[in-house]
Amino acid sequence: MENFTVVFDTNSYRDLFDRTGSPQKPTVSQIRSNEQSRNIVSLANWYVLQELASHLQDPTEPRSYRQCASAVSAMFHHCRSGTEDKVRWCADSESQMATYLYGICKDNRAAYEMCQTLLEVVASSWPNELPPFVADFAKRSADFLDAAEKAFIDDMQRGKFKRDPQKVARHYVAGVRASIGKSPLDYNDPEMAQDATDVLNAFGPQIELFAKLCGNLATGAGDMTKQKKPNLMWDMKILAGIGHEIETIGRLHLVTGDKEMRKASTAVGLVQYIHSLDEYLALIGL
Repeated sequence: MENFTVVFDTNSYRDLFDRTGSPQKPTVSQIRSNEQSRNIVSLANWYVLQELASHLQDPTEPRSYRQCASAVSAMFHHCRSGTEDKVRWCADSESQMATYLYGICKDNRAAYEMCQTLLEVVASSWPNELPPFVADFAKRSADFLDAAEKAFIDDMQRGKFKRDPQKVARHYVAGVRASIGKSPLDYNDPEMAQDATDVLNAFGPQIELFAKLCGNLATGAGDMTKQKKPNLMWDMKILAGIGHEIETIGRLHLVTGDKEMRKASTAVGLVQYIHSLDEYLALIGL
């Protein structure tokens, strides 16, 4: 298989290393070389970086600091441009939807420039001591993730969602419109219905995962306070765009070992774009 784009999720980058930060899989250099020979273009995901960076506050933390520092460095070397050290990014899920629905490209340059700086600093410093900037960035990432997850839990616990993908899609459309300053639409407005249908068709795995969670909550089968449930928020965002053609390079694939993400992609007929890390390494000849 050749000519496609690929995103690694958080655990796929972490799983390249053991907890000491030492490689336990083929090196990023080997992965990148085999990708280039197959015209595969790797893209960094903003949400993945936030999750990895959030673990870089305390260098004495034994479980994840060294592994995540190695993973952040790997993301930089994996996703940097071939001709310069600028990282290639996969657009965040809200930006993808805004562009798809309304042709509006959100201006996230400042956020991505800060992320570029973090990646450069970690890649140039690690495994030596990381400068204070990294811990500051890590705290902001952790605070952002915590606040977003708490808001997500509150919204889901207050909501009366059922396992209805059309309603979930309308929820997404409302959020995207608010993020780009477009006037709100009534949920029964025909324009809202059409936009929701378009989102369902284009972002099926993301909507399916959200709809399943809503269905679990509506029947009392889900506990939003459990650790994995808030993480579904980021899984949904990382799934955005799977199977899309990215800048004429090729369709977007995701490397993940997450079973729920695979199930959601299977449910909408896009599982061919999902690979575990070992499956992907075999796919590129490693």
